Amino acid sequence: MHQRVVERLAALEAEQGVEILHACESGSRAWGFPSRDSDYDVRFLYRRPSAWYLSVFPGRDVLEQPIDAELDLGGWDVRKALALMRRGNAPLLEWLASPIVYRHSGEAHRILCEVADLAFRPESTSHHYLAQTRSILRTARELGGLRQKPYFYARRALLAARWVIEQGTSPPMRFWTLVDALASSVEADDLGGPSVDELEELAATKLDGTENSEQTVSSRWHAALAIEGEILVGRLPSNPPPTPVEVFDDAFRRLLTTPL
Repeated sequence: MHQRVVERLAALEAEQGVEILHACESGSRAWGFPSRDSDYDVRFLYRRPSAWYLSVFPGRDVLEQPIDAELDLGGWDVRKALALMRRGNAPLLEWLASPIVYRHSGEAHRILCEVADLAFRPESTSHHYLAQTRSILRTARELGGLRQKPYFYARRALLAARWVIEQGTSPPMRFWTLVDALASSVEADDLGGPSVDELEELAATKLDGTENSEQTVSSRWHAALAIEGEILVGRLPSNPPPTPVEVFDDAFRRLLTTPL
């Protein structure tokens, strides 16, 4: 599949006249808790020739490919990515930190990470993860139970929010890195959620199952997520002043000319 993704990215570059600066896995495979039939969620950042940006009417800044049973592929123009970065876009930070990389330009990645660090907005990022959890729990209530797949999504989102609140930095993408680093903090809150061993057992079950498994987690673990979310809402950090626009303009110009 890795080779298939690389070939699709090369074909996309030829078809669209773009250059891909960074391409990575963004879903459960990168987080570390895939199911047996999880698809591949490939996300990328790209640039166009400099002249394309000198237009009275801006062109479309998103590229998407038809989704098939195995592969979901989409990306953002680097100018769009920088604008979203200034507002604290959490998914973009995850793309830059993904442990599964299909295309990598070292200098371009360095510039993007440098700006992401300068522009990091802890309150906005925390809000993203907490809102993600609330949405999952709301759907679970409507369905009458929380299934395994959304449980891991919600569990990871809360751990990511906790990381931001306690560490003050963008969270690592790997679920088990978050679990290991924050286990003592979660236990100190005594929320009634699973132990690390129980999480590992559940992850093993998920790996052997399918994406559409109807198996639910215990109501106690479900309730613990809601409790933790309420606790973290009361601990939100503040955002610093917005990073000056000039920082993004400079990064954009460098990204348009950086050799790949």
